[in-house]
Amino acid sequence: MPLQACPQCGQKVAGAAQVCPACSYRLSQHTPEIKGSGASWFALVFLGVALVVLGVLLAIQTRPDDGLQPSVSSAPSPASPAAPAPPLSLADSVGPPPAAEPTTALPSSEIKWTSEWANVREGRALTAPILQILTPGQRVEVDSLRARWWLVYLDGQRIGYVHQTVIQDEEPADSVATDSVIG
Repeated sequence: MPLQACPQCGQKVAGAAQVCPACSYRLSQHTPEIKGSGASWFALVFLGVALVVLGVLLAIQTRPDDGLQPSVSSAPSPASPAAPAPPLSLADSVGPPPAAEPTTALPSSEIKWTSEWANVREGRALTAPILQILTPGQRVEVDSLRARWWLVYLDGQRIGYVHQTVIQDEEPADSVATDSVIG
C-alpha cells in the first residue's frame, strides 16, 4: 500500500487512511499530490503545438498556385489564344509604358464593363497582390479567360487580372458604386 505524507505534520501515513495517527489531521480534506503530472501535461501540450505547426507547414506546401480549380465553362473561348504574357510587376503599372506595348485593343480582345468595384490583381488568384481598383461601370478590354480570370487592358495597356464575376457584357445603365470589392 502506498504511503503519503501528512500535509500538516509530515508523518508518513497509509494511502487508505482518513485521519493522521500523529496529529489527527483529517486526510480526506486533502487530495494527495500526484507526482509527475506536470511533466506529462507539458509533454502533451508540446506534442499538440508540434502537430499544429506541422499541419500548417504541410498546408502551405500543398497549396495550389492560383487558389482555384479550373472549371469547365460553357462560355466561348477566344478563337486563337495569344502567347502567354509575362507576369506583371509593380514596375509595369508605374511610369510610361514601354514602346513594345500595344496602344490599341488586341484583335482577340473584347469590350466589357465592370459590374461593381473590382480588384485588378497581379496574377490569376485571390491571393495575388492588388495592383489597382476599377470603379463600377468602367469600360475595359478583356482577353484570354482562364481559370475564371480575365486578362484586362485599360486604354490599350495591360493592367492585370480581374475575376469574371465582376465583368459584364453590357454597359450598365447607371454606375452606382457598391460597398463590396470582389476579385
